[in-house]
Amino acid sequence: MRSGDDGDSGAGADPAEADPAEADDLGGRPAWSSEDQAELAGHAKGLDVLGERFAKSFDAFLAEHRACRALLEEHMSAGEHRRLLLDHVRNLVGDPREEPAMSASAHVGHAHIRAGVTPSAYLSSYNLVFPAYHHVERRPDVELPEIGAFRRRWLYDVCGTVDSYDEALRAAWESERARLASSLADSVTRATLDDLTGSLRRKPFVAIVERSRRQGVLVVVDLDNFKSLNDRDGHLVGDQALSELVSVLRDNTRAHDAVGRLGGDEFGIWIEQAASADAASALLGRVEEALPLERWDIGISAGCVVCPPGPRDFLDLYHQADIAMYRAKRTRKLRTGRLSVVVAASTAKRIG
Repeated sequence: MRSGDDGDSGAGADPAEADPAEADDLGGRPAWSSEDQAELAGHAKGLDVLGERFAKSFDAFLAEHRACRALLEEHMSAGEHRRLLLDHVRNLVGDPREEPAMSASAHVGHAHIRAGVTPSAYLSSYNLVFPAYHHVERRPDVELPEIGAFRRRWLYDVCGTVDSYDEALRAAWESERARLASSLADSVTRATLDDLTGSLRRKPFVAIVERSRRQGVLVVVDLDNFKSLNDRDGHLVGDQALSELVSVLRDNTRAHDAVGRLGGDEFGIWIEQAASADAASALLGRVEEALPLERWDIGISAGCVVCPPGPRDFLDLYHQADIAMYRAKRTRKLRTGRLSVVVAASTAKRIG
């Protein structure tokens, strides 16, 4: 509202007829006109005097608020701060609609953020400019800009400064959200995947098998003579063998199949929608061809069990596949091959 308005003219008035100088812009800042800009630019000397008085008021404020003074002294001297205050008031002659003035307001906010000044402390101290204005306007030798225009310019500057707090908060929130999302993803990965081989851990593998309602084949795979490989060539070579086994298994299974480490050198394979164990035998044949089993001097024994559609119990499946796997071990000892696969005598039972 301009100086001299009676304050009642807006009651019941048509918004379309409102004083454009009273309307806010889309950012919530007071509207600014060319007339307002001319008013401020024509009183640059008065703003210099106002800056001096404002700096004195600020000195008194710091004397009463020891915490604010201590915070200020961590970053600059009182003389440096006084100079910044004077420059800031003097720079109000800049048009707030243009980039230099908007950047200056944001710069104040960023400086306060780095120093740890809260928005409430900033607002309570910077509003001391209005008592300073009324003190200076009583001097006959000083001409100040009209109070309405000055108030809008000052609020425009305050809005720009406070906006920088909001921008910093948003940036911090986005950074923290990204960090937490990454940390959560890492936690899920660590809880789901085996650290050494990248296969599923036992628990998530079991969950996939039991959650599936489609027909499938569970394969339990065990490496024969693996302990001898570790003792002969070292655990690094043994770890490499496990990792290469999983890599080959994953290369030869589909996206909806699953490979999990059940413990040690024992792995599980869930082949979904397989009508018989032939798919498992073919898969393990490709694995045998891809791995240097002879160089490692180890073999693969596998037990398979066909599971009908519907609910199933993993322990029942595992028990039957495990028995078949140990039969495969005995069978492999009777021949020279590196791979032995035995299918369970009966399919797994449905539960429920």
